[in-house]
Amino acid sequence: MALELKGSLNRIYEVKTSTDTQSIYTAVGQLFMHTAGTPDIEKWLVIPWPDGNCELTDCLNILNVTVLWYELGKNECKFELNKSHKLTSE
Repeated sequence: MALELKGSLNRIYEVKTSTDTQSIYTAVGQLFMHTAGTPDIEKWLVIPWPDGNCELTDCLNILNVTVLWYELGKNECKFELNKSHKLTSE
């Protein structure tokens, strides 16, 4: 999924249903492959609610990947932005 503003790609999202190692590595690879040569595009990873893995969050912050956590309920979906990541365009 991507966000385009004024004809230019601004942000790219990769959504995963798991936080297992394979899913995270695949997501990060996809984010960087799809934005190769365009460092100004924001990279976002949308993954299930935090499992307490601070190392994952720290690593993604170093890579400049914003995390949007989600939790699926019976009748709703809750989202929480990784508050330790500083957004540059908002």
